Amino acid sequence: MDLQMAIFESKMKGHCCSQIIMDLALTEMNLDNPGLISAMKGLCNGLQLGSICGTLSAATCLFFMLDPEKAAQSMNQELADWFEETFGCLECARILEGDPLARVDTCPLIIERTYEKVVEILLDHGIFLDGQADL
Repeated sequence: MDLQMAIFESKMKGHCCSQIIMDLALTEMNLDNPGLISAMKGLCNGLQLGSICGTLSAATCLFFMLDPEKAAQSMNQELADWFEETFGCLECARILEGDPLARVDTCPLIIERTYEKVVEILLDHGIFLDGQADL
């Protein structure tokens, strides 16, 4: 999958950051769940409040969807630590620093890098996105 193109295509569907993360994963799993994608909009823009980045919270949802035990034990913390180290904080409002153009410049990079890290963490824990069709 060409990740940048997949992010662009999801964005062109009107999806926000958290929806794009879940859309990417569901696509890799050959699953279609419009209700889940729609619900993920509540996580966008830091829970619509500038709080925890929607990309991070969507990735957490994905971890818990795939393996709740491993997510709680280590995957979620590993991702949060990496995210904070990489982007300087966890909060959407702080990442964007009040700049509306940051959503265009910054968010796609955050989505891409975070999704790559999510896949890496899943693989490290023996979880593969393909073959998850029983979800």
